[in-house]
Amino acid sequence: MSNLTENETWIDKLIDELVDTKDTVADNAVELDQFYTLVKLILNNSRLDYDGKELRFDSESAIFEYIKVIDPDAYYRKFNSLKTEREAELEKTKAAKAKKEA
Repeated sequence: MSNLTENETWIDKLIDELVDTKDTVADNAVELDQFYTLVKLILNNSRLDYDGKELRFDSESAIFEYIKVIDPDAYYRKFNSLKTEREAELEKTKAAKAKKEA
């Protein structure tokens, strides 16, 4: 392999690494921006608790709407999991009530 070919190969590798690094930095910047947006959203939807010693959510709905936008798959996985659990609990309660009445 000639020196020119070796140099071209190294340059190609370096360019590929530079592109990968740029993509990683861009992804991290987006995630960091999403994090700070979420923190602002949480703080903007907070109030003092009854004793005035801690913050509490004033409304969770805005936070969950934001999560739906940035990671809808995770949101709906959790939503469906909790919904399935609730339905199973309701079925148990119905079955126990029906058994008791019988």
